[in-house]
Amino acid sequence: MTPNTIGVLVLPLYGDAEYHQMPKGTLAEVLHNVVGGWLEAVYLDNGCTMFVNEEGRLQGLEHNKKATVVMYYYARRLVTDTYTNIVGPAVIVGAPDYEGNEQGLTLKELGDFARVIEFGKHPSHPLSHGYIKTATDGWQSDTQDIY
Repeated sequence: MTPNTIGVLVLPLYGDAEYHQMPKGTLAEVLHNVVGGWLEAVYLDNGCTMFVNEEGRLQGLEHNKKATVVMYYYARRLVTDTYTNIVGPAVIVGAPDYEGNEQGLTLKELGDFARVIEFGKHPSHPLSHGYIKTATDGWQSDTQDIY
C-alpha cells in the first residue's frame, strides 16, 4: 500500500468480495463509480464505513447478499421493516482517522469481514452467499483467499 492509496473491500452483486487499493485523492469519485450513484454511508459498529448507492432501491438494483450479511452483523440497529437489505454494489473502508478521513482496512478488519461473509454463506444462514478474495495489491502477489 502506498501513502496515496487506501485498501477497501468491494462487495459486488455477483462473485467474490475483493480487496482493492484505491487512490485517496479521488476516493469519493471512485466510490461513486463503483456503487453506480450517489454515496450513502452505512456506519458499522466496528468503526468502518460501508458505502452503497443512495438511490439503489429507486433504481431497482438487486439485493446484495454479502453487504446485507455485513449490515446484519455490524449494524443490526439499522434493520427495520423498510430497511432490511442492501441493494447494489457496496464498498467498505476502514475507520476514519482523527480528522475524519477514511482509512484503509487493516488485516484484522479484512479477516473479520471474511469470517462474517463466510458465515453468511453457510447453508443454514438465510442470507447464504459470498467469499472474500484479494486482488493484486502489493502485499499479496496474486488473487488468493484471505480466510
